[in-house]
Amino acid sequence: NSANGNQIGEPLDCESSINALAVSQDEKRIAIGGFGGNISIWNIEDRKWLTFKPLKGEIKGIVNSIAFSPDGSYLLVGSDALLAKMFRISDSKLVSTFENQSNVVSVGFSSDSKRIFTLGIDKSLKVWDLHPVQTYFDDTDKHPQYAGVMSNDGKLIASGGHNGIVRIWSTETK
Repeated sequence: NSANGNQIGEPLDCESSINALAVSQDEKRIAIGGFGGNISIWNIEDRKWLTFKPLKGEIKGIVNSIAFSPDGSYLLVGSDALLAKMFRISDSKLVSTFENQSNVVSVGFSSDSKRIFTLGIDKSLKVWDLHPVQTYFDDTDKHPQYAGVMSNDGKLIASGGHNGIVRIWSTETK
């Protein structure tokens, strides 16, 4: 546990390589993404796998990034299939698809769940309004970006890549 640094329970055997992890904001679930589009959700409290089964073939390629919505109802998945997809966790239903021109390496929600961001390996950063779904912000860096995070208020995004540079982007200016 975080108080003493000890492992909680036995390790989880996911039977597949793990490439992305996310913890829900209420700290009750962990989402695990891997190769072959595999996604699993573990309930930390009762130590059981949740039933989360998107349609076969719904997620293609490697899951590069995964994020829970702030209320824990949705899961956003970025993959090598040139897109990100958002699923409703309760019934595993695909809710939205966000197309990119390259592999999506990082995804995230704003704290009010009104926007998401996708970061592509092609140097593209997109911020999407969810109601209605549309691109709100689209910019490109000079170097490939591999990691990104959105501020709690959704106004800033930090991104970084192999060149060792972190860039701060304002989502309020188009």
